[in-house]
Amino acid sequence: MRLDIRFSSIPVEELWCEAVVIPVIKREQLLSGVIYKLDQKLERHLQGLYKEGFFTGAKCETILIPSEERIKAPRILLKGLGREDEINTDDLPLLIHEMGSIMSRLGVIDWGIHIPEEIDFNAINPDSINISILEMVAEYESVKTDSREDYIKIVFSLPERDISCLKDIKYIIYKSLIPHIQVSVI
Repeated sequence: MRLDIRFSSIPVEELWCEAVVIPVIKREQLLSGVIYKLDQKLERHLQGLYKEGFFTGAKCETILIPSEERIKAPRILLKGLGREDEINTDDLPLLIHEMGSIMSRLGVIDWGIHIPEEIDFNAINPDSINISILEMVAEYESVKTDSREDYIKIVFSLPERDISCLKDIKYIIYKSLIPHIQVSVI
């Protein structure tokens, strides 16, 4: 298995990949920040889902919607994180694993994930990220078919403030994963 992990400040809606994951915080006004920009591109589709109560950002809510070529990725996976006071930085590795599991079952090998500003990526223990990545790779290997490429690419779309602090985290992730799988971390 080959794994390509990338960290970027490019907005998730600008990523060329098969699918993007948008973790959503439950708020009275669901549509703010990245979600608001995405909803504008989707011609207020997310606002309609929210008003109908179909997707509110509640913890564990998950919905897959087509982008209908309004963003670069053809599929959008929205994942509810719950209220802001329910969010814990320790939840991110679990989210990575869970989203990898879903992407694996969908046959998606090239995907991006938006990291909300409310999550301080640099406060997360790199070892827990590594464990979740290895578990995610195991999910991909468990559903691997002969017709499927032996390659996964994940792009983490982070706030600019987190990008400048990633050198140590990227090195730790690379060094701990290299004995287990072929990996590049950019």
